[in-house]
Amino acid sequence: MMSIKHFFIFIFLFGFFPKTTITQDMKTMQSDQRDALLISIAREIVLKFGPDYYREFEIPVVSREKYLSREQISDPRSIKDADRFYYRVTFPYNRSDELFASGYSAVVEFWEDTGIPFGVSFGHGIGYNLPQDRDWREEKYPTMPYHDLTQPIYDQESIVIRDTIGYNEKTPIINVQFISRRSEEPINKDELLQRGWEKDSVGKWVKVRDIPPHKRVK
Repeated sequence: MMSIKHFFIFIFLFGFFPKTTITQDMKTMQSDQRDALLISIAREIVLKFGPDYYREFEIPVVSREKYLSREQISDPRSIKDADRFYYRVTFPYNRSDELFASGYSAVVEFWEDTGIPFGVSFGHGIGYNLPQDRDWREEKYPTMPYHDLTQPIYDQESIVIRDTIGYNEKTPIINVQFISRRSEEPINKDELLQRGWEKDSVGKWVKVRDIPPHKRVK
């Protein structure tokens, strides 16, 4: 089986094939050739519009999906695409290095009948619709900023305090208090520092910038 490293070297070299191969019916292609082509183009798209979300953690997953039905579509402009099949290329990521709202770092979607990409989404849940009437490479969308959802994690300790505050005849009346204490420092302090967090002047941890894994100081 091809290693992840060798796979991405192959995909990089595959990207040098003529760009005209992106406009064709995906159903007529061999599955391995189709998947390699889709991943190669998806790689280009992610590196153009959201390079900080590009990952080579695992081999991207190619899946065949069906678009919404006419009853599910709210935008009249999308009615023409009802029940249309498309391919989704999903880039996994290492959850020990970063945290996204989605289960991926990036997703690129292609129509099956034309091979044309129509959308790219990134791990924080935001993306771009890609043009259908011209090459997506001509699009001037701003580069998508990186956003990691990591938050401080504190060690929590619960304490139960019972006090006798009186008696009802001979039966003691007990007052019970539940007190929750947390550690002064987050248990993921080193992780926070790597990901752009700092402690402010009053001792509160705040994020001052988002730093993707490949730009962090180890």
